[in-house]
Amino acid sequence: MYTVKLKCTNNNNVVSANLVHKNDSNMKVHIPTGDIVLVLVKTGSVYVGKRAGLEFTCDGKLYSE
Repeated sequence: MYTVKLKCTNNNNVVSANLVHKNDSNMKVHIPTGDIVLVLVKTGSVYVGKRAGLEFTCDGKLYSE
């Protein structure tokens, strides 16, 4: 399983998330803390997603567990 690092642009917190699916235009991740599923869309060179009024970004780099 692969993980990614998500950064919350509202408060600069970084959280690890499990990668569910990734392609050239979007990725779906699962954040174990809070049991949240988030879809991020590629915008330029980063993936961006919003959930509960917060914005998250990811560079798309994969880390193996």
